[in-house]
Amino acid sequence: MNLIISSKEDSASINLRDRLLEMAAWKADGKFDGNRLWKLTRDYGEFCKKNTRLITINKIHIHAEKIDEIWTKETGMDIDNIVFLSRHKAASGKPSLTVHPIGNWGAAEYGGLEGEVSGTAPNWMTGLLLNIKRNQIDGYDVCFEATHHGPLLKTPTMFLEIGSTESEWEEKKPARILIKSLLALKSINGIDECFILSTCNRVEIYVSSKTKNIDSEIIKFISNFHKVPICKKAPTTYQFMHGKDAAYHLIKVASGSDSMLLGEPQIINQIREGYKIASSVQAIGKSLHKLIQVSLFAAKKVRSETSLGNRVDSIGSLVSKLSKKLFEDLNKRSLLVIGTGEISQILISNLKNEGVSEIFIASRNIENAITFADKNN
Repeated sequence: MNLIISSKEDSASINLRDRLLEMAAWKADGKFDGNRLWKLTRDYGEFCKKNTRLITINKIHIHAEKIDEIWTKETGMDIDNIVFLSRHKAASGKPSLTVHPIGNWGAAEYGGLEGEVSGTAPNWMTGLLLNIKRNQIDGYDVCFEATHHGPLLKTPTMFLEIGSTESEWEEKKPARILIKSLLALKSINGIDECFILSTCNRVEIYVSSKTKNIDSEIIKFISNFHKVPICKKAPTTYQFMHGKDAAYHLIKVASGSDSMLLGEPQIINQIREGYKIASSVQAIGKSLHKLIQVSLFAAKKVRSETSLGNRVDSIGSLVSKLSKKLFEDLNKRSLLVIGTGEISQILISNLKNEGVSEIFIASRNIENAITFADKNN
């Protein structure tokens, strides 16, 4: 049996609960924590099956420590998975629809315990994220948030959230989209571990899977999530490697021998950042942990024992040097930078040191451009 939990202390949670009661068939089934307990009377998708329970607790959910054990002790019913209906708050204030696991890799500032994470359900979370993306409404981002708060539970748990300000928390339309996605939820099976490496010119997805034909599932995920049709007749669009070939490829990438710029040093930080993000959502297991550590060790050895280690330039710094050669009086020139990534940041820093003062930023996302411009004065 699955359990859905709302909190009286969270207006977004109550909004989501009310939409769930409105959009599905429920029957009153007693009380829990002094509030009405509801039981689903028919199947919806694969997660919201008949007899799924919906409860409302009085405290804020990030402090609902051991709620799974309390539930089982009071009702005698075991729980397979838990979904908390919640708000998402972000400094950016950007409207968003999010899913995430729970726990704390570091300090426990918002419930749970320091350095402890709860059980998770990646197959359900992936399916839910894809559903939300399919149902996405204008003006709202869809994102998979890193874990950063409690409670600490043994049962696989995920938070389903509306963000990022009070005005969105109480809006019915985004709440209905999340509930529609939850009611239609089906498990996405096949991938046990996942690590994504994103650089200026490539995106690489490393997975550990027991499924033999996982290639098509990965392509389907990318196509569905980004809403981009991917044609199998276009081999230049993507390339698959398996087993030792995939491991050898990551070692080459980490060492800088498979970069646009031979020996380019930034790739190490990009691998570490991808590993950090994957770890934060519990997507790294023994297989990918070992592969990534071996690739980083091999890269260190290559860079310390060969001439590749002498390379200190990046694409951004090389563009800066080339600009000085192509243009006289660089400090009198105007600069247009397309994109707001790491290379753009390095390029701007280098050219500002050369005296370039008039710099324009172009980006597909106006908010990214504004933030990037403000950051660089």
